[in-house]
Amino acid sequence: GDIQLINNHITLHARTAFVDYDEPQRQRHLLRMWIAVSDELRRPLADALASRYLWVRRGGIPIK
Repeated sequence: GDIQLINNHITLHARTAFVDYDEPQRQRHLLRMWIAVSDELRRPLADALASRYLWVRRGGIPIK
């Protein structure tokens, strides 16, 4: 299989609707992974994004 790591905050991208296979053994298995970088290494977030994403820290994502 393939793996693709993309920073959604700096990568301009678009997507079309995905149509999956009907057979369970052929359906795609999609996982989301949040990678938290230390404050000294992270790229500054735009003000519009900071209020939503600045709280992501190592050790998991807090559930509100």
